[in-house]
Amino acid sequence: MYVCVCVCVCVIPTALLTGVLTAGILLICGVKLAIMFGILAFLLNYIPNFGSLIAMMLPIPIILVDENLNFNTKVIAAVVPALVQGYIGNVLEPAVFGSSLNMTPLSILMALVVWMSLWCVQVLSAQLNATSQAHTRP
Repeated sequence: MYVCVCVCVCVIPTALLTGVLTAGILLICGVKLAIMFGILAFLLNYIPNFGSLIAMMLPIPIILVDENLNFNTKVIAAVVPALVQGYIGNVLEPAVFGSSLNMTPLSILMALVVWMSLWCVQVLSAQLNATSQAHTRP
């Protein structure tokens, strides 16, 4: 139960931060459907690694074909959300998970690798790692 509460407390704010920052950056750049891309970034953030990759790639066709955006704005609209999602997914989220679940960020990233190689899915890797850690403590 504790693990589920920690996951909800950790994942929801970081996913919301990802969605809000993505939508905000795209709105500032003047990209059409920016709010939709922010909502999709929020929802896809629940799929580790691949969700962020999909969320980064979704607005790129819209950015490229929009004739109202100049080259610099197109580059900013494509690169800055990718940097935001990379930072949140690879630095902030493991740190928040680690502090709330009493695990190091490295153990969380290693759990992603182990559970991905065993089951080809990463969705529950931090939760399974925390659960196994809780059951092996004296």
